[in-house]
Amino acid sequence: MLRTASFGNPPSMTKRQDISSRRSRDEKLRDKEQEQLLKAQQSSIDGNSSYPKSTSFQNYSDFLTVFSSWQCPYGWHKIVQDKVTLFKLEYKPAPT
Repeated sequence: MLRTASFGNPPSMTKRQDISSRRSRDEKLRDKEQEQLLKAQQSSIDGNSSYPKSTSFQNYSDFLTVFSSWQCPYGWHKIVQDKVTLFKLEYKPAPT
C-alpha cells in the first residue's frame, strides 16, 4: 500500500502568489511622486491665498502698513513722509 502525505500549499507557491500581488518599484516611485506633487500643490494654494492680503491696500494708511517691512531691491530707495511715499531708482550708468 502506497501512502501519500498531504502538505497543503507548499511555501514556495504561497510566496509566488504574494510576489505577484506586490506593487512594482516603478509603481511605488510613481505613487510617491504623486503624493509629493499633491503636497506641493496644496502648499502653493495655501501660500497663494494669503498673498493678496499681504500686498493689497485700500488707502494710504494701509499702503504704509503693507510696505513698512518691504525691502527695496538694489538701486531703489524708499522715502516715506506723512502724505507721500517716493521710490527712487539710482542706476549707473543710467538706463537707456
